[in-house]
Amino acid sequence: MPYLLGSNNDEGMLFILTASIPTSDSEYLTALQANFGDFAPQVMAEYPVSNFNGNYRLALGRAIGDSGLVCGTHDTARRAVNAGLSVFMYNFNVPWAIEPSLLLASHASEISHVFGDPVDPTASSQAVSDGMNAFWAHFAATGDPNYPDAAASWPTFAPTADDDDERLQLDPGWEVIQDFRKEECTFWRAHYDAAFAGDAGAGGGVAAADAGTDAGKAEDAANPSAL
Repeated sequence: MPYLLGSNNDEGMLFILTASIPTSDSEYLTALQANFGDFAPQVMAEYPVSNFNGNYRLALGRAIGDSGLVCGTHDTARRAVNAGLSVFMYNFNVPWAIEPSLLLASHASEISHVFGDPVDPTASSQAVSDGMNAFWAHFAATGDPNYPDAAASWPTFAPTADDDDERLQLDPGWEVIQDFRKEECTFWRAHYDAAFAGDAGAGGGVAAADAGTDAGKAEDAANPSAL
């Protein structure tokens, strides 16, 4: 049973679209505490605003998006590979034309591209959509998204002993990217494992992480035998 799994580059931006955005480190910590409870200081250390040129919206959106959807889906993919399944992973990176400066490539922005009907398409975004539609169709038919004359060769997701991996980035560059969010997903995987083991020190982000993982499985896993 092969899997096609992935996430969007800026998953969390949809979930903070109408939120009050922090303007200081203390407000940023408060926002993280609302999402992750006692685990918030560790999250703040992993996602310092200095990594985002002082932009608290980007920092908060990245932490929320990675905690569930991005790294939860990555964790699901690793488990599928360990179970002997064939896996192909992607990172969707086309800003959502509904509100590109705020949403970026947020949660759900890939759906219209998969179906060949992107919102307010440019020539380049339509080309990405057409390529994605063909990849998904070929995967549904064969269990492998690759097809003759495709825009790119999509590698299998196969983490090494050093946890190195690769996936296809879905944007006009069609780049194969290495070790996407490796550090961040290692951080969240340790948190997931501690939470599932019943470690009370794992903090309050467990429910958010669980929900994101389940959402990623439901939305992004493709099983040709079910189509």
